[in-house]
Amino acid sequence: MGKNISHDTLVSNDTLRIAALRKYVTDPKLQIPSGDGLLTPSEILAQFQTSLDQHAAVNAARAAYKAALAARDAMAAKHRVFDEALKYWVLFSFGPESTQAREFGYALRKPPQMTAEARALAVARNKATREKRGTMGKRERLKIKGTLPASPDAPDPESSPAPLPVHGSD
Repeated sequence: MGKNISHDTLVSNDTLRIAALRKYVTDPKLQIPSGDGLLTPSEILAQFQTSLDQHAAVNAARAAYKAALAARDAMAAKHRVFDEALKYWVLFSFGPESTQAREFGYALRKPPQMTAEARALAVARNKATREKRGTMGKRERLKIKGTLPASPDAPDPESSPAPLPVHGSD
């Protein structure tokens, strides 16, 4: 077979062929030519059955592997919790710079030290990004006030007289 066949297809085909061989090939002396020479129906049945057995073994191993992965992942979650608790206990009990803490493999996390050039570059990139996106801080946004464009139809509010109040009739 030159092409890859999926596991399910192979198992289905082998099962069909075993059933068909048992149903239609009843002469045990029959010789069927194959790449390995002439084979009897019982030898061909044995080959198909071996193939099915191997696929069943692969399925069992795959299921065991998945179960082992699930168990490992569950244990990893618990492991992180108790390892972190042990770390803090060791650091508190013996001190972060102690020999015991180093022997446990624990040391305090050191904040990353950024060089002055790297910090200046980061600030420049941040500023360039804000300008490119047009983002502003809270105070910058408060400085922006909306204005209406002047239209020729609208009367100038300063040149038109204010309406007179209407009093009750005498």
